[in-house]
Amino acid sequence: MEQLAEEFSDIASFFVVWVREAHAGGDYPQPTEIDQRRQYARDFVASDDAGITVLLDDMEGSLHQLMGRFPNSTYVIDARGHVAYRASWTDAREIRRVLERQREILQRRKDGVPLGIPRWSEEVSPALDDDPDQEAVTSIEVWEEAKNYEEPERFLGPERAAHMRATYERVTGRESIRPES
Repeated sequence: MEQLAEEFSDIASFFVVWVREAHAGGDYPQPTEIDQRRQYARDFVASDDAGITVLLDDMEGSLHQLMGRFPNSTYVIDARGHVAYRASWTDAREIRRVLERQREILQRRKDGVPLGIPRWSEEVSPALDDDPDQEAVTSIEVWEEAKNYEEPERFLGPERAAHMRATYERVTGRESIRPES
């Protein structure tokens, strides 16, 4: 996301909204107080060297509830303050496509080129396990984030986690790092 934030800084601001812990446990149990949640967000910024502003949701999860309660969702709000894109799961390729289109729309408005009637569509589809690019990206994300959470087997199941671990090792040439229990 940092790369997208840099590339599209002329038209977009990027934020991470820190909500409840999706994978609470170990060093990061579900926080019970806002100060604890704030510290988790600070730890994330420090460990990830995040160049994206982190916004902290309240303990009731008001913003998270308002935005749909998805664990890793993405919203693109256009220059007029309207939702131009929303997804239940963050996909950098999709976000890039949407931001490129938003850049084109802004340029056309600037040039006085008329725009058509706004379109709206929604796609609901599972990730394609046989898409090698997406499988590699997902595997890298899961195994590189695993150091911060309990073992991926807990969330993905042993068979899927083993496949993703093997994909990670094949694509990156690195041995996957098992999180400490």
